[in-house]
Amino acid sequence: MKALDRYYDILETITRAAQKYKRHVELMVVTKSASMDEIEPIMQAGCLLFGENRLQDILKKWLPNTLAHHHHQLHFIGQIQSNKLSTIMEKCDGILSLSKLKHIDLIHTMATPPKRFFAQVNIGYEPQKGGLAPEDLKAFIEYAHGHSIMIEGLAAIPPAHEDPGPYFMHLKALGEKFCLPSLSMGMSDDYLTAIKAGATMVRVGRAIFEK
Repeated sequence: MKALDRYYDILETITRAAQKYKRHVELMVVTKSASMDEIEPIMQAGCLLFGENRLQDILKKWLPNTLAHHHHQLHFIGQIQSNKLSTIMEKCDGILSLSKLKHIDLIHTMATPPKRFFAQVNIGYEPQKGGLAPEDLKAFIEYAHGHSIMIEGLAAIPPAHEDPGPYFMHLKALGEKFCLPSLSMGMSDDYLTAIKAGATMVRVGRAIFEK
Protein backbone atom coordinates (compact mmCIF):
# COMPACT_ATOMS: atom_id res chain seq x y z
CA MET A 1 0.00 0.00 0.00
CA LYS A 2 1.28 3.46 -0.89
CA ALA A 3 1.68 6.30 1.59
CA LEU A 4 -1.18 8.15 -0.11
CA ASP A 5 -3.53 5.21 0.40
CA ARG A 6 -2.56 4.94 4.06
CA TYR A 7 -3.13 8.68 4.43
CA TYR A 8 -6.64 8.36 3.01
CA ASP A 9 -7.43 5.43 5.32
CA ILE A 10 -6.21 7.26 8.42
CA LEU A 11 -7.96 10.49 7.43
CA GLU A 12 -11.23 8.60 7.05
CA THR A 13 -10.79 6.97 10.45
CA ILE A 14 -10.05 10.31 12.09
CA THR A 15 -13.00 11.95 10.35
CA ARG A 16 -15.37 9.26 11.64
CA ALA A 17 -14.00 9.59 15.17
CA ALA A 18 -14.28 13.38 15.08
CA GLN A 19 -17.90 13.10 13.97
CA LYS A 20 -18.60 10.63 16.76
CA TYR A 21 -17.27 13.00 19.40
CA LYS A 22 -18.63 16.11 17.68
CA ARG A 23 -15.26 17.81 17.52
CA HIS A 24 -13.03 19.14 14.76
CA VAL A 25 -9.75 17.21 14.70
CA GLU A 26 -6.79 18.22 12.57
CA LEU A 27 -4.48 15.60 11.11
CA MET A 28 -0.86 16.69 11.16
CA VAL A 29 1.20 14.53 8.81
CA VAL A 30 4.66 14.15 10.35
CA THR A 31 7.14 13.97 7.50
CA LYS A 32 10.47 13.45 9.24
CA SER A 33 10.95 10.02 7.64
CA ALA A 34 9.56 10.95 4.23
CA SER A 35 10.99 12.37 1.05
CA MET A 36 9.30 15.16 -0.84
CA ASP A 37 8.37 12.64 -3.54
CA GLU A 38 6.28 10.86 -0.89
CA ILE A 39 4.94 14.07 0.63
CA GLU A 40 3.84 15.78 -2.58
CA PRO A 41 0.91 13.44 -3.40
CA ILE A 42 -0.45 13.94 0.12
CA MET A 43 -0.20 17.70 -0.32
CA GLN A 44 -2.03 17.42 -3.61
CA ALA A 45 -4.70 15.28 -1.93
CA GLY A 46 -5.61 18.21 0.29
CA CYS A 47 -3.61 17.74 3.48
CA LEU A 48 -2.94 21.18 4.94
CA LEU A 49 -0.88 20.47 8.06
CA PHE A 50 2.62 19.02 8.24
CA GLY A 51 5.17 18.62 11.01
CA GLU A 52 8.96 18.29 11.07
CA ASN A 53 11.19 17.85 14.10
CA ARG A 54 14.58 18.79 12.64
CA LEU A 55 15.47 22.13 11.13
CA GLN A 56 17.95 20.55 8.72
CA ASP A 57 15.13 18.51 7.20
CA ILE A 58 13.00 21.62 6.83
CA LEU A 59 15.80 23.44 5.03
CA LYS A 60 16.52 20.44 2.83
CA LYS A 61 13.00 19.43 1.85
CA TRP A 62 10.69 22.38 2.28
CA LEU A 63 11.98 24.86 -0.27
CA PRO A 64 10.45 28.35 -0.29
CA ASN A 65 8.25 27.69 -3.31
CA THR A 66 6.94 24.38 -1.93
CA LEU A 67 4.35 26.06 0.28
CA ALA A 68 4.14 29.44 -1.41
CA HIS A 69 1.19 28.68 -3.68
CA HIS A 70 -0.77 26.55 -1.22
CA HIS A 71 -2.54 27.07 2.11
CA HIS A 72 -0.43 24.51 3.90
CA GLN A 73 1.03 24.94 7.34
CA LEU A 74 4.43 23.58 8.37
CA HIS A 75 4.99 23.22 12.10
CA PHE A 76 8.15 22.61 14.05
CA ILE A 77 7.63 19.79 16.54
CA GLY A 78 11.16 19.08 17.80
CA GLN A 79 13.33 20.41 20.58
CA ILE A 80 14.35 24.02 20.02
CA GLN A 81 17.91 25.27 19.94
CA SER A 82 18.07 28.97 20.74
CA ASN A 83 20.53 29.78 17.93
CA LYS A 84 18.16 28.24 15.39
CA LEU A 85 14.93 29.76 16.62
CA SER A 86 14.94 32.70 14.22
CA THR A 87 15.20 30.33 11.25
CA ILE A 88 12.45 28.13 12.66
CA MET A 89 10.24 31.20 12.99
CA GLU A 90 11.04 32.22 9.43
CA LYS A 91 10.32 28.81 7.90
CA CYS A 92 7.42 27.54 10.02
CA ASP A 93 3.82 28.52 10.63
CA GLY A 94 3.76 27.17 14.16
CA ILE A 95 5.78 25.62 16.97
CA LEU A 96 4.45 22.76 19.07
CA SER A 97 7.39 22.52 21.46
CA LEU A 98 7.63 25.78 23.39
CA SER A 99 8.68 25.25 26.99
CA LYS A 100 11.42 27.75 27.88
CA LEU A 101 11.09 31.36 28.96
CA LYS A 102 14.20 32.34 27.02
CA HIS A 103 12.51 31.25 23.81
CA ILE A 104 9.53 33.44 24.64
CA ASP A 105 11.97 36.33 25.11
CA LEU A 106 13.55 35.67 21.72
CA ILE A 107 10.26 35.33 19.87
CA HIS A 108 9.05 38.57 21.45
CA THR A 109 11.89 40.44 19.72
CA MET A 110 11.11 39.03 16.26
CA ALA A 111 8.91 40.84 13.78
CA THR A 112 7.05 37.95 12.17
CA PRO A 113 3.49 37.21 11.04
CA PRO A 114 1.20 35.50 13.59
CA LYS A 115 2.11 31.90 14.37
CA ARG A 116 0.42 29.00 16.11
CA PHE A 117 2.13 28.27 19.42
CA PHE A 118 1.68 25.24 21.67
CA ALA A 119 3.27 24.70 25.07
CA GLN A 120 4.95 21.32 25.34
CA VAL A 121 4.11 19.47 28.55
CA ASN A 122 6.22 16.67 29.99
CA ILE A 123 3.07 14.89 31.03
CA GLY A 124 4.88 11.83 32.38
CA TYR A 125 7.72 13.67 34.15
CA GLU A 126 10.27 11.82 32.02
CA PRO A 127 13.83 13.13 32.46
CA GLN A 128 14.84 12.24 28.91
CA LYS A 129 12.07 14.38 27.42
CA GLY A 130 11.77 18.12 27.11
CA GLY A 131 8.73 20.09 28.10
CA LEU A 132 7.17 21.81 31.07
CA ALA A 133 6.18 20.05 34.25
CA PRO A 134 2.40 20.47 34.61
CA GLU A 135 2.83 22.60 37.73
CA ASP A 136 4.98 25.08 35.77
CA LEU A 137 2.43 25.57 33.03
CA LYS A 138 0.51 28.44 34.60
CA ALA A 139 3.58 30.65 35.00
CA PHE A 140 4.75 29.85 31.47
CA ILE A 141 1.43 30.73 29.85
CA GLU A 142 1.18 33.96 31.83
CA TYR A 143 4.74 34.89 30.87
CA ALA A 144 4.04 34.22 27.19
CA HIS A 145 0.84 36.25 27.23
CA GLY A 146 2.68 39.04 29.01
CA HIS A 147 5.04 39.12 26.04
CA SER A 148 2.19 39.22 23.49
CA ILE A 149 2.61 35.56 22.54
CA MET A 150 -0.68 33.71 22.61
CA ILE A 151 -0.46 30.03 23.50
CA GLU A 152 -3.13 28.25 21.47
CA GLY A 153 -2.88 24.89 23.13
CA LEU A 154 -0.87 22.10 24.71
CA ALA A 155 1.17 19.28 23.18
CA ALA A 156 2.40 16.12 24.87
CA ILE A 157 3.59 12.57 24.27
CA PRO A 158 2.76 10.02 27.00
CA PRO A 159 5.40 7.60 28.28
CA ALA A 160 6.00 4.65 25.99
CA HIS A 161 4.71 1.23 27.01
CA GLU A 162 2.06 2.68 29.31
CA ASP A 163 -1.67 3.20 28.83
CA PRO A 164 -1.82 6.66 27.20
CA GLY A 165 -5.43 7.28 28.20
CA PRO A 166 -4.83 8.74 31.69
CA TYR A 167 -2.08 11.00 30.36
CA PHE A 168 -4.35 12.29 27.60
CA MET A 169 -7.09 12.97 30.15
CA HIS A 170 -4.60 14.83 32.32
CA LEU A 171 -3.59 17.03 29.39
CA LYS A 172 -7.24 17.68 28.60
CA ALA A 173 -7.82 18.78 32.20
CA LEU A 174 -4.86 21.15 31.96
CA GLY A 175 -6.17 22.60 28.72
CA GLU A 176 -9.56 23.22 30.30
CA LYS A 177 -7.98 24.73 33.41
CA PHE A 178 -6.17 27.34 31.33
CA CYS A 179 -8.97 27.81 28.77
CA LEU A 180 -6.83 26.68 25.84
CA PRO A 181 -8.81 25.57 22.77
CA SER A 182 -6.35 23.11 21.24
CA LEU A 183 -4.76 19.83 22.32
CA SER A 184 -2.09 18.21 20.15
CA MET A 185 -1.80 14.63 21.38
CA GLY A 186 -1.92 11.17 19.88
CA MET A 187 0.34 9.61 17.27
CA SER A 188 0.39 6.55 15.01
CA ASP A 189 -0.37 3.99 17.72
CA ASP A 190 -2.79 5.92 19.91
CA TYR A 191 -4.49 8.68 17.94
CA LEU A 192 -7.97 7.20 18.39
CA THR A 193 -7.46 7.03 22.15
CA ALA A 194 -6.34 10.66 22.03
CA ILE A 195 -9.39 11.76 20.04
CA LYS A 196 -11.66 10.02 22.53
CA ALA A 197 -9.89 11.90 25.34
CA GLY A 198 -10.27 15.30 23.68
CA ALA A 199 -7.53 15.81 21.09
CA THR A 200 -8.09 18.52 18.50
CA MET A 201 -4.89 17.66 16.61
CA VAL A 202 -3.20 14.30 16.10
CA ARG A 203 0.28 13.79 14.68
CA VAL A 204 0.73 10.77 12.42
CA GLY A 205 3.87 9.90 10.50
CA ARG A 206 5.04 6.29 10.80
CA ALA A 207 1.61 4.80 10.09
CA ILE A 208 1.51 6.74 6.80
CA PHE A 209 5.09 6.42 5.60
CA GLU A 210 6.04 2.99 6.94
CA LYS A 211 7.73 0.92 4.25
